[in-house]
This record gives sequence, structure tokens and C-alpha cells, in this order.
Amino acid sequence: MLEYKLIRSKRRSISAQVLHDGSVLVRAPLFCTKAQIDHFLMLKNHLLEKYREKVLSAPPIPTISRREVLLLKREAEQKILPRVEQISKSTGLSYESAKITLARQRFGSCSARNHLCFSAFLMLAQDDEIDYVIIHELCHTKEHNHSAAFYELVSQFLPEWKSIENRLRKIIIPEITD
Repeated sequence: MLEYKLIRSKRRSISAQVLHDGSVLVRAPLFCTKAQIDHFLMLKNHLLEKYREKVLSAPPIPTISRREVLLLKREAEQKILPRVEQISKSTGLSYESAKITLARQRFGSCSARNHLCFSAFLMLAQDDEIDYVIIHELCHTKEHNHSAAFYELVSQFLPEWKSIENRLRKIIIPEITD
């Protein structure tokens, strides 16, 4: 049986995550028994071991200090936010507000009220990749989903979006150190 760190919270299901150091983090509902968690892990053991091997054989994830992150955020505010305004004007896609966050799981998001967020880590991308994320999120102001209509809209502004998105997925977000 895999060793794991357990976090219980108000959630409905069990999840397991292999962390960058190869350790396993399990999140489980408050009411879940150890036997239920162990049964879940037994069912997922093969997948977790396979992923664990992949993680441990991958090159180390780069690190960035908190100070460098703040500088990156400032740089993103100066570069990305004006670019959002420019692309909004040129496409006719309007938004309510835009801000820079320190999100590590996604480069951009659009709320139901058309508030856009862009990760400071988007600064690790090339200019055309940044423009793609901006266009992607602006298109969500018209289509709040990933339907065929949404991707049709994205294609109107950026026909080569798929190849750009593939490059974007390869960017490794650094770990933040103290």
C-alpha cells in the first residue's frame, strides 16, 4: 500500500495526487473511513505508481523566489493588461475588468460577469502565446463554455490557436520558494 498524506475537508469525493517529490496527497471527505480511503487507493494504485514513476523521472521543476514572483507580477501588469485593452478594442470583445493573479494551475480565467484574470506566470510565454490566452478569455465573454461555437469564435481571431495552445501546455510553472 502506498504511503500518503491525508487531508480531510468538506468535500464529496476522494482524490489522490502525486506531488512533484513523488509523495502522494489524498483528499477525503470528513465522514470517509480509513478502509474506504485504502480501498480507493488500492483501485488507483496502478495509475498512481505509473504517474509517480513519470514524476520522479521528469527533470526537476525550476524554482522562483517570492521576490521574483512579485517582480513578475508587476511586469505582467505592465505588459498584459494594456495588451488586453488593445486586443479588446481590435476584436470588439468587451470585458468588465482584468487583473493579474499568481494562479499556478491556469494562465487565464473569465468569470460569469466577464471579470478576466491572467496569471503572472503567463510572462514565461511568448508574445503570441500571451495573445492567445487573452483572446481565449475575451471569447469567453461571449461564449462562457468550450463549445464548438466558442472555438469557432477563437478561430475567427486566431486561426492557428491549436498549435499555440500546444506550445503553451509545455510551459513549466516554477515552484515558489521562500
